[in-house]
Amino acid sequence: MSSVQNDGIFRTIVKTISPVIPQVEKPKKKITLTNKLIWTGIAMLI
Repeated sequence: MSSVQNDGIFRTIVKTISPVIPQVEKPKKKITLTNKLIWTGIAMLI
């Protein structure tokens, strides 16, 4: 199969599944870089 056919199959699958996938809301407040780094560090320690 060529990559064009694979791309068509992928798009067909995504179009079929997309109504089922919930939309992600925008965050209500901006998360600071410090806060992101702290949570990243905690996640890496676990």
